[in-house]
Amino acid sequence: MGWRLKEKLGFSQFIIFDRQSGVGVQLLQACDVPATLYSFSFSPFYTSKTLYPSGLDFFKYLLDVAAKYQLIDKIQLNTDVTELRWLDAEAVWEVTLIHLVPGTDDLSAADRKARVGEEGEKSVYVKRERVRAKVVVSCVGILVEPNDWPADIPGRDVFQGDIFHSARWREHVDFKDKDVVVVGTGCSAAQVVPSLFEEPYKAKSATQLMRTPPWVMPRLEEPFGKDNYARYAPIVFWYLGFLGYMYRVLLYILVELIWLTVFQQKNHKWRNKLESSTLARTHSLIPEKYHGTEIQLRLQAEGFRQRMAAKQAPIRFPPDDTAPENT
Repeated sequence: MGWRLKEKLGFSQFIIFDRQSGVGVQLLQACDVPATLYSFSFSPFYTSKTLYPSGLDFFKYLLDVAAKYQLIDKIQLNTDVTELRWLDAEAVWEVTLIHLVPGTDDLSAADRKARVGEEGEKSVYVKRERVRAKVVVSCVGILVEPNDWPADIPGRDVFQGDIFHSARWREHVDFKDKDVVVVGTGCSAAQVVPSLFEEPYKAKSATQLMRTPPWVMPRLEEPFGKDNYARYAPIVFWYLGFLGYMYRVLLYILVELIWLTVFQQKNHKWRNKLESSTLARTHSLIPEKYHGTEIQLRLQAEGFRQRMAAKQAPIRFPPDDTAPENT
């Protein structure tokens, strides 16, 4: 939005309010979308050394974009917008802002309220302010506030380990040689779980609890191998930008075809083949005893009804005799 206002409209009298303490700090540890797609069209990220850069790589990319297009001085951090009010008589918006104490930007609304109750307002809020503007554009994401811990799940008060939401990642938590439990199978889980066994986390094990088993497709791989891609791709795409653009278009077409096939069910024959190959790959990666206990995912041409029924039942693997002590 900032780039559009400056480059396309020639307008620079604007300010961007952000609750976070830095540009891009809300990114997770990894991403399951190739960098050539998960980047701005006006400033594509073609020079990445891998198809799926880390959160730190994306963080650096966003900082570079903000600096390149001179947006740094247009961004006001640690600032939460709490109210928008239209003043009809003056034909302007009145925006209520709360300036946050540095370090509290990642707290949810509930956590901030709890801290205020325990330590007072000054532990979270610096000051309140009202500003006016003729135009206000909301760019707030839908996942800014994670859900609270379900009240009907007992045991949190006696659990000795750390409990936190992936959207509120705690860098100080030591995962090394720990048994980790991940609840859920959403996109964040797809990013987090593989990373738990890599540096700097090096977890001992990960148990993933799920209500509905997801379909897991293999990730795209770097053309000509990871090492060759890391060595040559950034140089080639830097000097021959049109190749990066072609690569972006090809990836876009591939992702759209997968979307139409898998989710929109435009081609049942292709979808069934993709399901069969995905299930075969899953079986090749996991122990045979986990191929099914209460539920068998058998795909047939007319198996849509069975698949829908299967989605209603949870998969329960045989529990261990004892729970790990350092979970």
